[in-house]
Amino acid sequence: MILFAIFLGMIALAASAVFSGSEIGFYRVPRIRLKLDALDGDRTARYYLWLANNPAFFVATVLVGNNIANNLISMATVLFVQGVFPVEYHGFVMELASSLLLAPFLFIYGELFPKYIFLHAPNRFLRLLSPILIFCFVLLLPLTSLLWLLNRLVFRLFGRSREYIQLTLARNELGRAFDEGREAGVLAVSQRRLADGVFDAASQKVRDMVVPFSQFPVIGADTSREEILECARSRRLDELPVFHGETPIGYVRAIDLELAALASVSHEDGLPIRDFVEIDDDYSPLAAMALFQSTRESLGCVVEQGKNVCIGVLHSDRLRDLLMKC
Repeated sequence: MILFAIFLGMIALAASAVFSGSEIGFYRVPRIRLKLDALDGDRTARYYLWLANNPAFFVATVLVGNNIANNLISMATVLFVQGVFPVEYHGFVMELASSLLLAPFLFIYGELFPKYIFLHAPNRFLRLLSPILIFCFVLLLPLTSLLWLLNRLVFRLFGRSREYIQLTLARNELGRAFDEGREAGVLAVSQRRLADGVFDAASQKVRDMVVPFSQFPVIGADTSREEILECARSRRLDELPVFHGETPIGYVRAIDLELAALASVSHEDGLPIRDFVEIDDDYSPLAAMALFQSTRESLGCVVEQGKNVCIGVLHSDRLRDLLMKC
């Protein structure tokens, strides 16, 4: 029984090391590399790519496998104590003491050391142990499927969607890649800030950045250039919306008015009114910035979907500040 207990404990310790290390290695392998290898016909990469797209199955497999391995280690410890010590020394205290003595050894060689080596060489060890992980995945599939269904139910009731989790993992992966690029001198600090701004802007909508028309002075098409320039100076604005009654019809730039005054353009020619960029209120800041760049305009009129009503103004500078945040 002693030899069986030792054999069972070594097998369980190896299984705990595999599951603990593969958990770190799985999240360290770049998704881009998995996709490229999968496109080349690599079956192992296709397997890990499928798990990367369905992380709940991988997490459930690791958790169930690790729990089974730890229970087997506890069982092996009890069997070893029963085989080594006489019957009168058997009991709860002896089994608890042996478990406490074994805990540091299990923590180092079953948790800490595997995580360390997988952290530094994730692709190599995941490929080396892929047959074992695939076998365990298939073997534990009935249990992991139940956990997956429970996970979906909990997230549907209380939490985030699966797509949100995948996007978060992808963002963390890209963040690590950018950090490595900055440390290697490939990316500048400003480029890293831009990447952070893009990440933050991707989850927002322009409706949250709208400035209501009520915060702007009422300027009509018949307002004189001098009045508009005075208003722009007092409010420190470079662009001002122009109204026809209560309807916004466009905007004027202070610089255009200054140039018109220097060129002695007649007031009878009217104001140099520029067209708004029409932006749907469910657009992301990135999509709105693309519109500003393509039209080379500065102000956009945010239109509420379904009602075709302009609810406010969006300035390109606000989007630029968001993307280039410090």
